[in-house]
Amino acid sequence: ASYRIGLPEPGLYKELLNSDSTYYGGSNIGCFGQVHSVNIPCMGCQDSVEIVIPPLAFIVLKKMAE
Repeated sequence: ASYRIGLPEPGLYKELLNSDSTYYGGSNIGCFGQVHSVNIPCMGCQDSVEIVIPPLAFIVLKKMAE
């Protein structure tokens, strides 16, 4: 399913960990390595991203330096 989550800062976010990766035997559903924020308010934040979170899995994102 697709979810929109608010982010504290705008920018490029790298996918550090996806527990559904084929590396762990999963189906590799996720952000395909990175995602860029958009100026759509969500969850009290000015910027957000829309990501696909695999069933029974999690994704860890980290903001990259600009």
